[in-house]
Amino acid sequence: MPDIDGFQVLKVLKSKHNTIPVVVVTADVQDTTREECLNLGVAQVLNKPVDEHKLLEVIDGILNPEKGSVE
Repeated sequence: MPDIDGFQVLKVLKSKHNTIPVVVVTADVQDTTREECLNLGVAQVLNKPVDEHKLLEVIDGILNPEKGSVE
């Protein structure tokens, strides 16, 4: 994104009381990055390269919360 980074997007979404679940996919493996994303309200943080089955599991868990929590 040329004009805004991912953290800025998350901050804007949080300030607007976003209720749409956000999944962050990042190459940054630092715990501090994960924590900051979670503190900004994301539903899940996945590291690249993303395992297709894990991504589908996360999306399914968000769309069908009655199945249980996604970790």
